[in-house]
Amino acid sequence: MEEKRKADHAAWQAAKAEKEKAAKEAQDAAHMAQLEEFQKRRERDKKAADEHFAKMSEKRKVFEENFKHVWGVSLTGLSLATFDVANKPAGDTLITKLFEKTLIADVHSFSDVTHYFKKTLDGNSRSNTVKETRQRLTAVTADDRVAELIEQVIDVTKDENNNILIRHL
Repeated sequence: MEEKRKADHAAWQAAKAEKEKAAKEAQDAAHMAQLEEFQKRRERDKKAADEHFAKMSEKRKVFEENFKHVWGVSLTGLSLATFDVANKPAGDTLITKLFEKTLIADVHSFSDVTHYFKKTLDGNSRSNTVKETRQRLTAVTADDRVAELIEQVIDVTKDENNNILIRHL
């Protein structure tokens, strides 16, 4: 009986060792598969980042051709854009569109900004002076997204004469 127990114990030990070996091999295979998946993901992310950089470089090139006097890159990589819209509902619509396209990270909206200007330079300066109130928006954006921001502001406001001021931070 003792020999049978020893034989069973030895068989159990052998089965246990074989099972542990199989579990270790399965765990190692799963780990290697995970590492391969991570490597594939890194390569896919790098490829996507390179494609995005190429696309943004092309957009920047087109933008620079049109707005050479505006473009630049700051040390922080951030810019502050200031522009006016007709009223608060138009400003809220524009803010929503800019956030949807992730063109801005932060925005401050100022109501009833008074704008004085001369309608014409001829004649009496008092009679030609015009006063109007507008909604002023000041937004933080990335330097790489300035071109898209300007295009989106013009598209939404339908005002190509909108004075858009870009300041690097």
